[in-house]
Amino acid sequence: MVKKLVVGLICAIIFTIHFTANGAEEYFTTYLIFSTVIYLALGVPISLYVDKLINEHVKSKSAIITFFISLSLYALAGALLIAVLDIIINLYGFEYIHLLLFGAIAASLFYIIQVIVSKFFFHKSAA
Repeated sequence: MVKKLVVGLICAIIFTIHFTANGAEEYFTTYLIFSTVIYLALGVPISLYVDKLINEHVKSKSAIITFFISLSLYALAGALLIAVLDIIINLYGFEYIHLLLFGAIAASLFYIIQVIVSKFFFHKSAA
């Protein structure tokens, strides 16, 4: 759980830097707060659920296959989350289909950063 919180914070910082790098530095704090809340309040619980699904249903011994199945499931979960949020916020249905890509990229970033953080910082010792 701590690992996922750290990953959520790292992803929020990366997204904030990306969106404020082209002259929107005055919105850095606003973007950071917004993206942190989204990643921690929604991304972490969804990540826990996707990981549970992967552990229960993906039986591949190949790390590469597991990686790409996991990445695909994370991307799908991110796109679905954005679709649901858009429907709830707009109350008239789904308006911005291009936001699905935004959700998929955000969730994929979460998974990739999680893999990196797991490899270098939260790995189990051999002792």
